[in-house]
Order: sequence, then C-alpha cells, then structure tokens
Amino acid sequence: MNVHLKSGCFTPKQLKNNRKESCRTLNFQRTLLQQWIKQQQINKQPFILVGDFNHRIAFKTTNNATKFFSSNNKQGSLKWLTNNVKDSCLTKKIKNKKVYYRHYKELIDHGFSSEHFNITSVQQLPYSKEQVSTYQLSDHCPIIFDFSFTPFVSS
Repeated sequence: MNVHLKSGCFTPKQLKNNRKESCRTLNFQRTLLQQWIKQQQINKQPFILVGDFNHRIAFKTTNNATKFFSSNNKQGSLKWLTNNVKDSCLTKKIKNKKVYYRHYKELIDHGFSSEHFNITSVQQLPYSKEQVSTYQLSDHCPIIFDFSFTPFVSS
C-alpha cells in the first residue's frame, strides 16, 4: 500500500496534543492504517506499506504516546524499513519567481512491512545540486529498497 498522509503535523508532540486540525486528520489516518495493519496480520497477509507520512516518526522514544505505530502487538511484528535511513535530501521551491533551496535532515517518507520481508538494503537517493538547480524535481528524494520475501507455511 502506498500512502500520502496529511501534512502540517510533523512532530510527535504535535500529534499527541492533537490541537491542530492537521494533527486530528493525521491521527484519524493513523487509526485507519493501524486497523488495516492489524487486519493484514490477523489474515497472515504479507504487506508492505510505503509513502509520504509527512511526519517525523519517533520509534526510539520510550513514551508510547509518541510512537506512530505500535510494533508490539499480539498479531505480529511490524518492521520499520526506513529506521536507519539518514535523510539528506536537497530540494528546490520556486515562490514568487524566487528560488529557495532546502536541505531536509529528517525523513518523512517511510516504509514498513510484515515480518515476511527481509530487507537487504535501503537507502535514500539524494539529488545533486546540479540536478536540483536544472530540473523541477519532487520535494522528496526516492527511497530504494532491496528485499527478499520469506513465504509462510500455514499449519
């Protein structure tokens, strides 16, 4: 499944406070995704979930409220595929005929999967300064996954 979630609620603190309309929308989308993941796990259906989460997901915090998805559930584990990817994405924005460059340092594009996928490599493919200045590229740098699939045996 490929997702593009609501923008404007970027930090775990904002998401937890739920004051902004964008955070309420993102929390609703997050609930729907959690339900979808749970259903896939109940059905033992292998899945990959990728896309623009528009959120700085904080899995490494000890406060459970700041976790975007719960990786400790009764049905199965959820693999965070982009856990160790460092963001280094240079982008260009043109506003009022003026060019602005931005260097993203925190990833908002992520990948998750069921336990059936083994990631052999994952990396962000940054654009060069020349590419960004010459072309109108996406404001997200591509993330490339190499993985293998481990089929499950039903009992």
